[in-house]
Amino acid sequence: MRITGCVCRAAELFENESRGWVHSAYHNTVNLKVKDSLFALHPDTIPMTPLSLQTDRRESGILTAEPGQPAFFQGNVLWIGGQKITCQSPRIYDPRLKAAPGWEELHLLADAVYQVLPLYKNRQDPVLMHALEKGKGWKAQKSRIPDPAAGKYLRSLIGLGNGLTPSGDDFLSGILFFLTAAGKKGEKWLELTAEAVRDGLDETGHISREFLYRGLLGEFGEKMTALAEEGAGKGNLTQAVCRAAETGHSSGLSALLGILFSWELLKQEFPENSV
Repeated sequence: MRITGCVCRAAELFENESRGWVHSAYHNTVNLKVKDSLFALHPDTIPMTPLSLQTDRRESGILTAEPGQPAFFQGNVLWIGGQKITCQSPRIYDPRLKAAPGWEELHLLADAVYQVLPLYKNRQDPVLMHALEKGKGWKAQKSRIPDPAAGKYLRSLIGLGNGLTPSGDDFLSGILFFLTAAGKKGEKWLELTAEAVRDGLDETGHISREFLYRGLLGEFGEKMTALAEEGAGKGNLTQAVCRAAETGHSSGLSALLGILFSWELLKQEFPENSV
């Protein structure tokens, strides 16, 4: 078995001969804890995320791992409980946004999300949808300045829902992504959202917390960064939105709802640009 790709910060684990342990195993993913960070070892059929160590496991057999087993990065080898995984010239993924969509491109992305979401209506998390309905009150005020009530509301979404990454967390990740992509226009709302997320990080599970923390740093998975790139005119935007929607059972859909939520906020703040 070998590692075929990894997020850029994971490459440093081999250089520093880092030690860690198996945090958890979920389906075909083994989560590793190294110091204060989590990494996800998974087949290269799964797109890259800010936690990724991709393997060719689908061809090389199944990795068996139990929580608490030691993990040791040595030279170009990762050892997990006596199992050897080599790493030579892997594809390196930088999870930071490289594209900088303008207002028109952000509008096109939001329009594509509006078109795609109805196709997946049956997979949306009813718990999240109920929470979003409850949050319409302060949004209806059409304030052009971030409302402090919004921060309290956004924090209430952390850990909301079921699954490894609860729908509320996925929704917040979508907000962080879109407001980061929006650059200067998204700064005020991004600051408020980031503060709410930082304050509530301890209220969700370890894996989801790591994804939210990475979002605070402006790091996102391949399916999300592709939205910014396609939105900047480098490909088929609708296809990219569909790929994002198909992430997990409802994770991608919740993140897309976060994108629409953010777009509506920015339209309120910059109505002169929204025609």
